[in-house]
Amino acid sequence: MDILKTLFIAILPVLLTGCFTEFDPGVNNEEKLCISSLVTAGDTIKVEVTHTWTWNDADAANSSLGVFDADVRLFVNDEFKETLELKRYTTGFYEPILSSPYYYRYVAQYLPSPGDRIRIEASSKDYGDAWGEVTVPQPPELDGVNPLITNPEYDSAGNVWKFSLALTMGVTDDSGSTDFYKYGSLGSVKTEETKEGTFSFHTLDATVEPLFTEHVSALESVISETSGYVFFTDRQISGTTYPLHLLYKNAEYRGSLEAGNPAGIDQPLYLSLAAISKSYYDHVISVWVAEDGIAGSLGSVGLGDPVYPSSNVSTGAGVIAAQTYSYIEFTIGDLLREAIAAE
Repeated sequence: MDILKTLFIAILPVLLTGCFTEFDPGVNNEEKLCISSLVTAGDTIKVEVTHTWTWNDADAANSSLGVFDADVRLFVNDEFKETLELKRYTTGFYEPILSSPYYYRYVAQYLPSPGDRIRIEASSKDYGDAWGEVTVPQPPELDGVNPLITNPEYDSAGNVWKFSLALTMGVTDDSGSTDFYKYGSLGSVKTEETKEGTFSFHTLDATVEPLFTEHVSALESVISETSGYVFFTDRQISGTTYPLHLLYKNAEYRGSLEAGNPAGIDQPLYLSLAAISKSYYDHVISVWVAEDGIAGSLGSVGLGDPVYPSSNVSTGAGVIAAQTYSYIEFTIGDLLREAIAAE
């Protein structure tokens, strides 16, 4: 009997939601303009303009949703700056039917700075008007890097030293504001790639940093997918300097271990961290809730309210977000030599 009860509970969602039919709920299905842009301090502003569509519109589902005749305008601190120009970019890949070799963005000449209030307005004769606004955040304050190298191993076939690299990066938060962050990347400062004297840092193990999963409940940590998120707030670190924990288990160095090699072991490395707008954080977390959170899972089968991605655009479609990066340099040459010598 217990087995039958368990089976009934397991198939109950299917019984409740297993039948589908097309119907008109009497809601407004008018297609609206959707605008999205991630504004980065010091970088070119690019805006994607598309339109909404209904699930039962097969023609829309199998075609581009891009709007290529829109009038897109940029305002900075309430001052009109320019009308953006539509440009075509190459994706670098092409598979017939499944994808296009090109994508299109509306591009501005103005380069945003921290503190700028960016407003993007768009108009389309077919889909109406939309606008969104965001303030470019101030750069985060980074305070030192502490690296630790363990488990060095030499691969003679590839002339590669493999090792695990753990780091803490100090993040100093301002207690006078509510701040949002996104971890960036780890890499070499030099730009020229050489066959020798190069570091490679593969997938980040984000599980070592608890702030990366502060949006996850205790139950969701067990039943939901939580990996891959590197966004966090200052709710637990406000007004402090917090050591952000990072781990690269599959780091590699290829080349000579001699000191003074300009493209070698003593080359400077960098870590980056971005301060991001609330709209960026809210959108990313809402997507996670919709796709992997408990509320989104229940809503997708009709056992709860549906969860939609967060939007700060007037039509409710798209997001205008912003980010500002900070970088900090350090070296690990001496640490790698010491770790190898200790083996």
